[in-house]
Amino acid sequence: MTRSDGCLPETRFSVVITTYNEEINIARAVRSASSLSDDVLIVDSGSSDRTVEIAERLGARVMIRPFDDMARQRNAALSDGALRGQVAFFMDADEMVTEPFARALDRVFVADPEVDGVRICRRFHFWGRWVPSASSYPRFIDRALRIGRITFRKEGHGEVLVGAVKVVDLEEPLHDEDLKGIGAWIERHNRYAEMEARADLELLAGRAPSVSRLRVVRARLRRVPGWPAVALAYYLVIRRGIFEGPTGWTYCVMKSIFEYFVQLHMRQIRRRPTPVPPDRDD
Repeated sequence: MTRSDGCLPETRFSVVITTYNEEINIARAVRSASSLSDDVLIVDSGSSDRTVEIAERLGARVMIRPFDDMARQRNAALSDGALRGQVAFFMDADEMVTEPFARALDRVFVADPEVDGVRICRRFHFWGRWVPSASSYPRFIDRALRIGRITFRKEGHGEVLVGAVKVVDLEEPLHDEDLKGIGAWIERHNRYAEMEARADLELLAGRAPSVSRLRVVRARLRRVPGWPAVALAYYLVIRRGIFEGPTGWTYCVMKSIFEYFVQLHMRQIRRRPTPVPPDRDD
């Protein structure tokens, strides 16, 4: 329960923020995380800017780990991060914990001791405006867990909980707004597109672990010529992005471009010849 001063218990939550060159976002993220916990751990992938300096100045602990994938970054925090809470909440540096979100997340774990994990949704903002259409709001992702036997597994460019028996959805959203600009978005989503392409090809080849039916359908759709245009129509018409003004339209186009990036990476991966091993005398 909350303390008499209205703050949440300091030992219930540990907050883990994954970073790489996030000096423009990190102060806001760390300060907002303090509404949930005073145990904030930064898992940094080797930033060359002032990310680590700013985070440490604001009282966060820092763990440096070369990046391989987000699931392993988060699992490393669970195993090696000396987290002091009973519950770990994971966030990105461009996200912000609001007071209503902190209270809602706290209530879930207090109200039901059998809850192992929580899926959260985000209100994604682009150029200062919330764009629910192209961000598929509310889309739920695994982000909080009781520290113990639960870990993360990579799935596409995201990650899912492994070992949780009872996972629930939290309706109160997390604020999401990257201050780095469109160039950073394109660079990041190009990386995501390659991860998605590799995961989809593995899935279609029958070499991937069990995933949701929705992911299987999406992988098949991404093989269809013209799929990015269909995705654009979906965001604009079905998701009603056409009513969100120029900012919403722009983001709908960007999301359809992401789908085109995935298709391009799928084609490139398939076109690469299998390396021929060198001749051996033995």
